[in-house]
Amino acid sequence: MRLTFIKKDLTRHRLISIGLTLCIMMTSFLATSAAQMTVQLNGSISDLLQSAKAPDFVQMHDGSLDEKAVDIFSSKQSMVKAHQIVPMIPIEHVSIKFGQEPAQAGVMDHLFVKQNRYFDFLLNERNEKLTVNKGEVAVPIYFQQKYHLKIGERLLITKGSHQFSFQIKTFLRDAQMNPSLVSSKRFLLHDADWATLNQVFQKKEYLIEFLLHDASQADAFQSLYQSSELPQQGPAVTLSLLRMLNALTDGMVIAILLLVCFLLISISLLSLRLAMTAAIEEDEREIGILKVLGIPLSKIKQLYVGKYAVLACIGCIAGYLMTLMFGDLFTANIQQYMGNRL
Repeated sequence: MRLTFIKKDLTRHRLISIGLTLCIMMTSFLATSAAQMTVQLNGSISDLLQSAKAPDFVQMHDGSLDEKAVDIFSSKQSMVKAHQIVPMIPIEHVSIKFGQEPAQAGVMDHLFVKQNRYFDFLLNERNEKLTVNKGEVAVPIYFQQKYHLKIGERLLITKGSHQFSFQIKTFLRDAQMNPSLVSSKRFLLHDADWATLNQVFQKKEYLIEFLLHDASQADAFQSLYQSSELPQQGPAVTLSLLRMLNALTDGMVIAILLLVCFLLISISLLSLRLAMTAAIEEDEREIGILKVLGIPLSKIKQLYVGKYAVLACIGCIAGYLMTLMFGDLFTANIQQYMGNRL
């Protein structure tokens, strides 16, 4: 009897049933997509930071630098496991061309570096330590997307009569400057090419980086560093802040998906209440007959609840299948910038 009742009711209220099923399906699709993104994002960030051996504390500095003072400070701190100073060559956008297209003006800084020796490695698209040959350059993924670059194209740098041409070997991932929200991006050059470029572009910016024995002491170490007279003409970041910056862009997408899910759930519950009320009023005569026949009220309620349980199951299954088919659309940006760790 229950199956006959459900089938009859679904046929009689076809549009209402379809509408409720679609709401439940979209809610299920967005909720499972948000969950998939959350798992993907957390795993990919952890893998990126681990593969790159991201520093626990970084002090950016624009200006002259006394490396010996940093070495002495580091040697006196028991918290420090290792440290390094990363010189970077900042080049204005007017001096850079991607193929024949000039770099666009904006707040983005173009920083040219060598591969680091001990930690804070720049990675390839398999999250492996990246190496380039002489005459080659590795370009951040951000610029690959912005200028639609392809491997094998040329990157041109000019200053006066000096011109440098590098072939794009690959597109790099950077645990520190990966996110599009970060206004600086590092380009990787061969050591010899970097030295040649350094003779023409003599201005430097620096990253003063520290690995700690205990990463949880990063905040305490930051306070200690900033209370010293060491170079600090620029922002300072800790590993926890790097993790947050990497998560921020896709984290906002997850938040939006969850907000839409909440709205759809509210709409579905309201629609369900109205549909059940209308169905009960319409079936008042049939309900009366069922009561006369001695069928308990709890059984009658189960007939109506069963119909919507069937709709919920169909919607949830359809939403999950949609996630399997289209879920990669939501995680594509995470996979490109940080890798796939599902």
